[in-house]
Amino acid sequence: MGSRFMKCVAIIVGLIAVVLTVSGFARESLIFAAGGFWALLLVLIPPSLTKQQNWFSIWSFVILTVGIGMTARGIFISFDLPNHDEIDRLYLLGHAVDFFVKPLVILLLGLGMMTAGYLSVSARRVKPKEGEWDQKKVVGMGVIVLIISGGCALLYVFLTGGFSSNSISAKRTPIPGLDLSGQNFKSYGILRHLSSLAIFAHLIVLTLAFKTRNRIHFALAFALFLVACVQPFYASVRTAVAANFIFSAVVIYFCGGRVSRRWLVFSFAGIAVMVAVMTALRPGIADQNVLESIVLNRNQIELPKTAHIINAVPETLDFQYGKTLTRWLAAPIPREVWPDKPVIHPGPIIGNRIYGQRVAGVPPGLIAELWWNFGWFGIFPGAFVFGGMLRWLENRFGLTGNPSPAEVVIFIAGPMLIGFEAVGSSIGSGVFKSVLGFVVIAVLLRFVSRK
Repeated sequence: MGSRFMKCVAIIVGLIAVVLTVSGFARESLIFAAGGFWALLLVLIPPSLTKQQNWFSIWSFVILTVGIGMTARGIFISFDLPNHDEIDRLYLLGHAVDFFVKPLVILLLGLGMMTAGYLSVSARRVKPKEGEWDQKKVVGMGVIVLIISGGCALLYVFLTGGFSSNSISAKRTPIPGLDLSGQNFKSYGILRHLSSLAIFAHLIVLTLAFKTRNRIHFALAFALFLVACVQPFYASVRTAVAANFIFSAVVIYFCGGRVSRRWLVFSFAGIAVMVAVMTALRPGIADQNVLESIVLNRNQIELPKTAHIINAVPETLDFQYGKTLTRWLAAPIPREVWPDKPVIHPGPIIGNRIYGQRVAGVPPGLIAELWWNFGWFGIFPGAFVFGGMLRWLENRFGLTGNPSPAEVVIFIAGPMLIGFEAVGSSIGSGVFKSVLGFVVIAVLLRFVSRK
């Protein structure tokens, strides 16, 4: 993805943004689509200035979450797709267009500062050290993780009601009255994390399989992938299932050799199929197509959600002053050990107090969370520092040229999705998941290495 191509894309996006902005004076609802294209233009600046852009860079996933949440969703909202009642229920909540103008300015300023922070750090790749893998240890590790993750996934299914004919893939974590002390909030985090170990083992085994071309290795990698998808499929966490496919696609892209293009097509086709199946099985939205199921939700960074949060502070939502970020330090502590542990993810609070939800939650997104914590101070230095951190991680772990197997799996498991998760969901969630993934993959690599 060269600079010339990305410059052309950025120019086209900019022209569309200008046209929509001018047209917005005649039709106010176009503010959502116009804002979506301006946001996309901002995050397209870094790749348009780079001679060779990696499709699977950290910043590529920032572009992805902005493209889904701001641009695609902005088009759906502006043109009332599929209908106005659904758009009002999901996003507008009865508010007029002027309710969203100031938050749009804040959101674009925040994204601009994040982009500026990313560009302020020079690109400089650091090559990590690594050891040689022992094939027998890799297979042994894969089998052990397969048993542990499979058992934990089945136990999670059993403890949360089990499969039933009318609820095969549905949300499983009700929040009774949103008990902020956490005593009635059970998400079975340990079981979810242990069941997710399978995807980390899958990455290592699949990388080895492409090196050895051994059918047993491929079979073990496939079994680990299936087990990794059980819990998120059962809990209807479509993003997690899609991420598993993306993880495999990145391994295929860098390690698959001649088969990479064909298997990449299969990987992304698998994403579409799984999202469609999970959408069809989720109660209440079975009539959505794949595109609508990706766009018509409250995930990712978006203007309406950002507007509701900004306008709710400090009347409905108190300033947090960093609490939604530091609370993640308590995430590894089991609720069985600390029964009064507060709800870690800010999504349930947003979902309950703004949207009146009692199941799962609504992630705030980067800019809204920074405002919720620090106001204007979060938008300017906060977003700038976060952008610089993303470039530093890209320099340290990003994949270029012909990366080694260890580099590939470390990047995928650790920092690859931090931009997508932190910008689209919450900062603490993005950092926590990246650190946790890095630690897990480091331990597994230590186990399978000869030295």
